[in-house]
Amino acid sequence: MNTELFAIIALFILGFGLISGRIEKSVITPPMAFVIFGILLSPPLLGLLNLDVEHEFVRIIAEFTLILVLFTDASRINLKLLRREYNLPVRLLGIGLPLTIILGTILAVLLLGGRL
Repeated sequence: MNTELFAIIALFILGFGLISGRIEKSVITPPMAFVIFGILLSPPLLGLLNLDVEHEFVRIIAEFTLILVLFTDASRINLKLLRREYNLPVRLLGIGLPLTIILGTILAVLLLGGRL
């Protein structure tokens, strides 16, 4: 990764941090913003970021991102409310999660041509 690309990513993170308070009340979540930013940098659009899916750096960034997203989501759980209204999380985890995994795997195989 070259210095210019690193600076672009750092500026995006800084800029997102500056406006995150305003975005918090909208339908745009931080993961959505970062995915859109990643798509903009990808080869089909701006072509600034050209990483191989099997590259070690991609795996490390993906794992680190997943850790951060899961940790921040888990830290915001209201346990008293969860004990009272557990139906939605049970449905999401029992039905939504397996469906997301299956459909995500199918989409990944189609998009990546079986390079999983």
